[in-house]
Amino acid sequence: MKMKPELHYGEPDCPVVVAVDFPKHDELHFEIELIDFFKVK
Repeated sequence: MKMKPELHYGEPDCPVVVAVDFPKHDELHFEIELIDFFKVK
């Protein structure tokens, strides 16, 4: 899995439209669960 650290949701240069009530100044934590994780041949 690759992530782009230079993209930040909610910042002025973000290409995604952000909801008005989105907490832009709070620290958000995400949990990602990998289901059926296996090597690709």
